[in-house]
Amino acid sequence: EKTSATPVPTVVIGLGGLGIKTLNMLKGKFSRQIGNSDHVYFRAIDTDESEFIQVRKLRADGWRNPNGELEKEETISLYDPAIAGILGLATIPPYIRSWLNPQLIGRVIQNRGAQQTRQIGRAMLVNSISYEYVKKELMAVIHQAIARTNKDNANVNILILAGVSGGTGSGTIIDLPYMVHDIFATAGCTNYRIAGYIYTPDVQFAIPELAANPAIINNLANNGYSALKEIDYFMNIEET
Repeated sequence: EKTSATPVPTVVIGLGGLGIKTLNMLKGKFSRQIGNSDHVYFRAIDTDESEFIQVRKLRADGWRNPNGELEKEETISLYDPAIAGILGLATIPPYIRSWLNPQLIGRVIQNRGAQQTRQIGRAMLVNSISYEYVKKELMAVIHQAIARTNKDNANVNILILAGVSGGTGSGTIIDLPYMVHDIFATAGCTNYRIAGYIYTPDVQFAIPELAANPAIINNLANNGYSALKEIDYFMNIEET
């Protein structure tokens, strides 16, 4: 049975594998209980094309995916063939080299995810090609939400869903919210709120194929710890 609710312009963003799986389930439940809405927008951001295949409503052959709830335009890939060589010794941008682990220089970027390496996930977002593309896509949907805000005299809610154990969610959880803040600032809109719903690494520990590999478990825990430390640091910077 569908329920009624006061519409509030809301953009829900899923980051990485866990984030977009949650986004997919959330949209399905929203569609069943609320229906269509011109106030709520869903966007999935990931580095792994195979994850998108699982959550898109239509398969490549045009048939309905029984497990997918997202339209293709609701998915935003961080992979572009043009960024495959951005970590090359002669091609890495200085703004990435300054923080990248030297052992990752020369790594070829692929469309199969960040391979549980958070610096790869971050590099796939903050390089100029991906960054401008993602910003353009989010700007379009946020401007739609702002237009609803101006009409309804309400705030825009931004909800970010992410796991911080993998490379994509952990690697983008800081830069993506800053991008969102920048979009609102450029639009001259101050009536917005950002909230994050974060999966910590322990939600993955019970998965048999992961639990059987101590090295993977250790890496997931390290990613989560690093991401949470960064979140704590940036949330406690005094505003100037």
